[in-house]
Amino acid sequence: MKNNLQLKELLRISSIRYRLFLSFLLITSIAVLVVIFNSYNMIKKDQIQEVTQSLDNLNVYYLQYIRENNGFFSYEIINSDFYKIGKSKYLEKGEHYHNLIHKELNKLITYKMISSFNLDSTLFQINNKFEKGIYLYREIVRLVKIRGFKDFGIEGTMRENVHRLENMPEINQISLLSLRRHEKDYIIRMDTIYVQKLKNVALEMKEQIITSHINKQRSQEALKNLNNYVNQFEMLVEVDHLLGLKKHIGLKERLDINEKELSELFVKAILEARTTQNELLHKMQVLLIFVSIIITIIGFFVSWLISRQITKPIVMLSSYIDRFVTNKFINDEDFLLLPTEDETGKLIVNFEILKKEILAYINDLNQKVIERTAEVSEQKSLIERQNRVIGQQNKNVMASIRYARHIQEAILPDVNYISSVLPEYGLFYQPRDIVSGDFYFIDDFSDNKKDKVFIAVADCTGHGVPGAFMSLIGHNALHQAVKVKKMSDPVAILQHLDKSIHSTLHEKNRYSKINDGMDIGICVWDRKTNYIEFSGSNISLYIIRNNTLIEYSGQKYLIGHVFSEENIPNRTLTKRKIQVFEGDIICMSTDGYYDQFGGNDGRKMKRKRFKKLLESLNGLTVKKQNTEIVDFFENWRGKEEQVDDVLVLWFNVI
Repeated sequence: MKNNLQLKELLRISSIRYRLFLSFLLITSIAVLVVIFNSYNMIKKDQIQEVTQSLDNLNVYYLQYIRENNGFFSYEIINSDFYKIGKSKYLEKGEHYHNLIHKELNKLITYKMISSFNLDSTLFQINNKFEKGIYLYREIVRLVKIRGFKDFGIEGTMRENVHRLENMPEINQISLLSLRRHEKDYIIRMDTIYVQKLKNVALEMKEQIITSHINKQRSQEALKNLNNYVNQFEMLVEVDHLLGLKKHIGLKERLDINEKELSELFVKAILEARTTQNELLHKMQVLLIFVSIIITIIGFFVSWLISRQITKPIVMLSSYIDRFVTNKFINDEDFLLLPTEDETGKLIVNFEILKKEILAYINDLNQKVIERTAEVSEQKSLIERQNRVIGQQNKNVMASIRYARHIQEAILPDVNYISSVLPEYGLFYQPRDIVSGDFYFIDDFSDNKKDKVFIAVADCTGHGVPGAFMSLIGHNALHQAVKVKKMSDPVAILQHLDKSIHSTLHEKNRYSKINDGMDIGICVWDRKTNYIEFSGSNISLYIIRNNTLIEYSGQKYLIGHVFSEENIPNRTLTKRKIQVFEGDIICMSTDGYYDQFGGNDGRKMKRKRFKKLLESLNGLTVKKQNTEIVDFFENWRGKEEQVDDVLVLWFNVI
């Protein structure tokens, strides 16, 4: 009797849960039947999805692997750092994806259900093709290292022999330039016509050496260097033929064909797996549609029943709460529905309690908002006053820097004076900030006779105000050497600058941590003899002659730099005496021009593009040359910020 009363009480109090329980029990029973009937197909679906996912992973890894290979061919084969250290991020990433592909292939091949998907033959072909591609790629990398670039490999050995020939005054430099031009034409165009042209020039040079009046030992040394150069060039041509990087005839072509076939095999395998998956899914969909119709009919009936007995008071309560919230919690409307003894009734009672608590909290919060508003208003006034003070201070600082720019411009050579010394000259001078760490210095040594002209281009460490201070120190030291001490030898001037800057920055404290200095290029042009004496520190001298650029590199150390005792470099300075001809363009530049980021993909311009630009200046007027230099820089930079001070100075030999 007592147990029956407790059961009736439970059913009366929890009537909503009881009704929902019965409804969901019915639906769950049907769902369990569906699961039982569909379990087998679900197992098959999971298996094919696992296979398909593995194939998708393989395809993604392979695309990443191809991308790293292409990155190696695009960037590393012309990257001196790769040949220097023998490592590449593209090779490392490619090896990483190779391991992932190998691991995923082994997983698929050993998968126990793979035979039921008819993929055994395709996977076997994929594995063979992939191993073949790995072999071809590694063989190409090996040959690329042998071929080398610039100072490395075969090309580096060629350059060493050419440099030995350049340093032999008995060698005809024009023939040597023709030899190098045919070499460059071959490297750029990969046309064998230039191979024969180079050999013809080499034969002519051999005859010139044999018939020259130089002593026998010098003649044998020159012939040895020339023969070594030609032999290395023939080896270079043979390696290029094997590689086939540019004309795609060789290992690169075989690699491309293998990659294409492998991609087609991946597509074939994925399509076969997806076809099996779609067939299975179609069977499942038919069954699910049928069961869904039955569940929908039962669910509609149960929902209609629950709506009549349960949802009506909940909907009314929801509408009441919505009006209360919409009116910003000031609705004093009474809830018209009397609370019942089930869960809905408890919800109504609890909401009334919550409503009273909310109204009390809002009143208390409004009072606090009024108090905080007054505090915020006072803080806002204080911040505005501080901003006005900071703004004025910023204006004062900028005004001082702009005035410093006028001072810096005042120490640079006057335009009229430059024109009198160098009638045909060009100048692109553009500080990154208001003031610059780059400067130029021009003077003639012969009291306006202008037989000799001194030209210097310098890049001090830093830019903006720090760079400007360094430029004043460097300019003062250069003025002392040229104007006061009347020095005209580039090496002596560089030594004076090194000692002067080092003394200025570090004399009072030999342990100073200031490691600033400057890069500088100095050339002295003798107008009578048309010889230029050049010496430089990290700045090169460029001569553009007949659309060909000749570069004389500066020595690699920073003027005025402090080195530790165990790391002191060789500071023996040298100079080059160079014959120039009418029509030559002489140019010196700081690194700010070709270190600029820009282009279509935001990359650094680099010296190679800069030198191609200089080659194109030959035959143009000075005005057109200046336009080309400025426009190329601005178009390359685009919307990118200027990264460094820019200084390019050039003049025509007339």
